[in-house]
Amino acid sequence: MGVEDDIKRRLLDMLEKDPEFRYAVAGILGMSQTRDQLSGISKSIEKLSENQEKLWLEVKSLRENQEKLWLEVKSLRENQEKLWLEVKSLRENQEKLWLEVKSLRENQEKLWLEVKSLRENQEKLWLEVKSLRENQDLARSQIPKRKPREALARSQIPKRKPREALARSQIPKRKPRKS
Repeated sequence: MGVEDDIKRRLLDMLEKDPEFRYAVAGILGMSQTRDQLSGISKSIEKLSENQEKLWLEVKSLRENQEKLWLEVKSLRENQEKLWLEVKSLRENQEKLWLEVKSLRENQEKLWLEVKSLRENQEKLWLEVKSLRENQDLARSQIPKRKPREALARSQIPKRKPREALARSQIPKRKPRKS
């Protein structure tokens, strides 16, 4: 084994000191192909590293956009909550309005009943007025006509004051309602 160890040691020295020999051995062993492959792999790793860096930048951008979206979702939820409160308030007000409408309808019914009662009483009053006029006409027809002497006596009756006459002329006369 001594010879073999000596050969190994000499080969290692030559590989270390003689670059030409080293490249020749490497070529025989296919090291140049391996070196070329390692160089290609190294370039691929660099490209992958660059692409990975771009992907991380894209992920960072996506996270920032996602954060903005979450803020927008939060804002939308707050606005939605406000809208629901507004809807609730509107419903409560609508209920109040319906109660008011119901009350107004009930009062309107009472007013219509009152109007009906007033019309009935008005009809009774017109019938009474009509009856009084008929009685008045009957009474007039039964009174004898005045004699000239009575007419003279009437002219001696003092006249009313103008203010009283004015007050009486301002009283409106009602016409009887036709049945």
